[in-house]
Amino acid sequence: MFLAVLGIAGAPGLNGYASKTLLHHAVSEAAQTGSPLMVWAERLFLLVGVGTAASFAKLFYLAFLAQPTELEISGGESRRFYVPMAVIASVMVGIGLRPELFPRALAVPAAQALGMETAAASVAGLSIWNTSDVVGMLITLGLGIAVCWAGLATGAFHWTPPRWLTLEGLAKIVGQSLAAVFRAGEGYYRSAIALVSTIGSTITRRLLSACRRLDNSRDGTIGDITLAGISADAAILLVVLAILIVLCACLDLGLPSLRLPVSFR
Repeated sequence: MFLAVLGIAGAPGLNGYASKTLLHHAVSEAAQTGSPLMVWAERLFLLVGVGTAASFAKLFYLAFLAQPTELEISGGESRRFYVPMAVIASVMVGIGLRPELFPRALAVPAAQALGMETAAASVAGLSIWNTSDVVGMLITLGLGIAVCWAGLATGAFHWTPPRWLTLEGLAKIVGQSLAAVFRAGEGYYRSAIALVSTIGSTITRRLLSACRRLDNSRDGTIGDITLAGISADAAILLVVLAILIVLCACLDLGLPSLRLPVSFR
């Protein structure tokens, strides 16, 4: 368990140190481009490393160093249990001490098979055993242990944040906000529909009223002629009929001054 904790935390000489160092090299090279996003990504990577060390230091302390609880553990432990643990530990140490073996044996041939001819050159300069990387990882582990000790001493690990700081609380707040926006939008939509319906009903009533007034018989005057008790439809028909009669009379008389764009013959 202790070896696994050290490996995950990134202790030098184990697989976690090799993987974390390679990732840190990649993030550092990306941050050197000057991109603010990559700069903050490197800072976040370092912060996550400290958090990982603190988390697994707490796990190891609570599992093996804290005051044990009264539990009955059944016997029957077998020595065969140590065989897979020894194999895993050997692999962890082997990757940690010689991290270039895996890329050269498997990763480089696979990359070259995919057409990446420069893969071998990129692995040739692979070096994780330098002073800056080792010291940086030791500082990360030390900060993680310090954070773990401070959290256990002050009881900060047992602090329960307010609900609005948790994922469930934030999700609930977002859901309630979206529901409120939806309800407000629904209210505006219903108000707009009601307004349009009211305006449409008013216009329809006025048009129907105007049509009814046109249908009613009334007196009309055309020039000196007064038509009593005639409806608007009948008046329109009479006017159109009079115009047609005048046009036909003018065409039959052959008046040269009257030229129509359309011939009725």
